[in-house]
Amino acid sequence: SSDPLDPPPPPPSPRPSASPTPSPIPSPRPSAAKPRLVVKPDPLVRYGYDISWPQCDTFGPRLPPRQGGSAIVGITAGRPLTSNPCLVQQWGWAKSRQHHSAYLNLAFPYSSGDPAAYGARTARLALARAHGAGMQLTGMWLDVEVGNHWSHSHAANLAVIHGAINQLQAQGIQAGIYTSPNEWAQITGNARMTVPLWIAVYYPHKQVRTCTTKGVGGRMPD
Repeated sequence: SSDPLDPPPPPPSPRPSASPTPSPIPSPRPSAAKPRLVVKPDPLVRYGYDISWPQCDTFGPRLPPRQGGSAIVGITAGRPLTSNPCLVQQWGWAKSRQHHSAYLNLAFPYSSGDPAAYGARTARLALARAHGAGMQLTGMWLDVEVGNHWSHSHAANLAVIHGAINQLQAQGIQAGIYTSPNEWAQITGNARMTVPLWIAVYYPHKQVRTCTTKGVGGRMPD
């Protein structure tokens, strides 16, 4: 039976990334084909990558080079309660990196209901999918961006976010936030940040300056 908090099923749109990724591929579909490494030279490879469903296509997932500092894989497919069809292959690539982690997408529910319960359910379902893919996680990032649906109420949006954080912490998982200063202010009213921060930088030439001079909710990037 359907959950009254479930969002309607519009297809997700690609999320911006805080680090360089291959060009998004529309209409992701699961595939058993062998993953293909992207071999194009990348001057920013030392920063690492985050990848998810946009890097899926009919020929298998397109994976960045194995060099670089970190790898973060999206469990969801751009929206809460969805699933990245290339999760298993992408996590296999991420495990080759010294630092690897995962993220899930958060949003405010379209239907009425308890926002905190919806955030908790989103985190709980993402954890179940992570475990199903053989992912052993000690932390998870929560993607908080205006590309997804949010309430006009900052308090209601924060209830979703704290519901997800509390659910992860109850499972022994450290939660962190992925967002940008403008988006965090728009969604939460620039609420105080108490968990680790991964800051979104949409222009590569601004990475160093943004990550060393701008904070979110009173916290500098971790």
